[in-house]
Amino acid sequence: MTPLLDFPPELEDLIVDHMRGQNDALATCGLVSRSWLRSSRLHLFGTVTLRDRTWEKFLQLLDSPLSTVVQSVRTLAISRSEDDLDLGAFFEALIHQLPVFPSLTRLRISHAYWAGVSMATVDSLVQMFANITALDLHLVTFDTPHELAALISCFTRLRGMSLYTPFLDSGSSGRTTDLPLAPSTLELVRFRSGPSSGDPPGHFIAWLHAGDQPPAIRSLELGILAATSLPSVGALLHALGPELHDLDLAFMYHVSAVDIGSYIDLSQNTNLRGLTIHLSLRRFRSPTAVRLGSWALLAAVRSGLTTLTIVLSLDTIAVLDNLDSAHFIATLEQPQFATLQRLHFIVHPFVAAAYTVDGEMEGAIRKRLTGDAARGIVDIDVVHTSRVFTQGVL
Repeated sequence: MTPLLDFPPELEDLIVDHMRGQNDALATCGLVSRSWLRSSRLHLFGTVTLRDRTWEKFLQLLDSPLSTVVQSVRTLAISRSEDDLDLGAFFEALIHQLPVFPSLTRLRISHAYWAGVSMATVDSLVQMFANITALDLHLVTFDTPHELAALISCFTRLRGMSLYTPFLDSGSSGRTTDLPLAPSTLELVRFRSGPSSGDPPGHFIAWLHAGDQPPAIRSLELGILAATSLPSVGALLHALGPELHDLDLAFMYHVSAVDIGSYIDLSQNTNLRGLTIHLSLRRFRSPTAVRLGSWALLAAVRSGLTTLTIVLSLDTIAVLDNLDSAHFIATLEQPQFATLQRLHFIVHPFVAAAYTVDGEMEGAIRKRLTGDAARGIVDIDVVHTSRVFTQGVL
């Protein structure tokens, strides 16, 4: 009788990895052996999405006495359906019945109005997900920035957070000193504020560095910033100092160079290696505003920058004339950009519904931007679908 070959686990994992995204094939792999079952379950159940109409079926699967699925879940996403307005009731029913996921490190909550969630449910949520290192809140609406900050503070091992959160209340009840401090473990922060009056983003950003020792944030992405938020942003950048390695700031179109120059100072961020600026070249924007607004971030660079990313929003190729190439090239030739190794353009074409970005238009964009680039390795990504964050989600 010929003995079965004893494959190294690394080779078995590579074989199963080739089935990624093919659920039927992965389910078949799970019948081969116990080691293949473990590897296939990491793909099948590594990311689980629970909605109000599906979570009960998932719990039934976990109720099996032989089920070990909970050990495979790495990412859990919780989302309500559009016709379910009572998030509080949904969470009350869900959270108190979920088991503990020993390997869970990433939590995503989307399309929710957080004011409907009771503090008892929040406490249960935090106790159950005590090992969360990555938090993604997408279209989760909070009444105030303080409500959001209180939730984040509960995750004491948090290393990265990606937040796209509208605020309903223009006020800011209480002060940042009234709240528990931001997790000291934070290294990556991506924050976009939805429409709101007042300055909720400014209050939230100020909370990020409240206390004697702020988190050592290495990568920071903030937007879309009004002029009223800039003092808080400037204070945060000063507090982060040399810990900051990558910075991405997106401003509202009416923020001027004077606003940016008054509050954004990168002289303390001596280890800054990557900078991303956003420019709107759409036809209703003024070429002067483009040059004098977000362009001012380039003037704040001191030295050491290796990657410069420029996110362009445009609706026709013709508006690329508003980029003011001569000014851009002259800026890159200044001594503080001597270390620049990569120039990266990310293009968001805003075209009418009746048109699409065809290959000819994309080719013309690439040719034009490559010709305008003065130095370094030029990378160009033409993004055909909008996305909230420049670098994606966690």
